[in-house]
Amino acid sequence: MKKKERYIVCDVVVDLEDAWSVLEEMRRLTGDACDMLECRIEAMLEKMASVELCILPAEEPVTVDEFVAAAETSCTQAAARLTKSVGLFMNCAQIIFVLI
Repeated sequence: MKKKERYIVCDVVVDLEDAWSVLEEMRRLTGDACDMLECRIEAMLEKMASVELCILPAEEPVTVDEFVAAAETSCTQAAARLTKSVGLFMNCAQIIFVLI
């Protein structure tokens, strides 16, 4: 049977095999967390870029009041959708940080 290499660091016995396996697991978790965050951030930015804040009338002219009312409604709906997405993203980020 192979003897395990052990070292004493700050009065703590360290088994090198265990240390390397823990470091490898941390590397994997960190990589996974970074991948998830990058994908989520990219998706969030794409979603934000595709939101129409104001739909311009194409066929007939509208009054300023009608335009403002339509723009307010559109912006309120977009803000609600983006707020929900940001909340989901933040929950995911918190889970990742707990895992790490």
